[in-house]
Amino acid sequence: MHLLTSHPLLCIGAIASLTLIGVPTALSTPQSPVIVWNGLFTRGMAVMPKVAITTALCYLYAAYKVRGGGERTTKTHLAAAGLVISIIPFTLIFMRNTNEMLLNGASAMTSTASSQLISKWGNLNMVRSLLPLAAGVLGLYGLCESHK
Repeated sequence: MHLLTSHPLLCIGAIASLTLIGVPTALSTPQSPVIVWNGLFTRGMAVMPKVAITTALCYLYAAYKVRGGGERTTKTHLAAAGLVISIIPFTLIFMRNTNEMLLNGASAMTSTASSQLISKWGNLNMVRSLLPLAAGVLGLYGLCESHK
């Protein structure tokens, strides 16, 4: 059950660090901040959906294991699974245009425009990091409830 608290922390830490560390680093690279952002984005896309899916599976397993212990605890774990996996549709719905502009049109942009777009991406990414945080809080609550 410790995976219920460690996986969301890994998820939020990785997502938030892209904004807190990666975006300022990209913006401080005068040659081409988009190239730095692209490297961060590519690595994040390779890892984070897998972490989110694995974490959601842990919550689903927890919901299955506590199903006899109360409907509320089961629903808490199910909600946590839904929240953590929601980083994927959040990305597709709210970040797709920004991602595509940075990936495809960056060479035609001015330095100021690309920096503004990277900053916008950083803000959206920080909001996205709140989803696994909320999942972690729910998972911890569910874990505590199941041990009463």
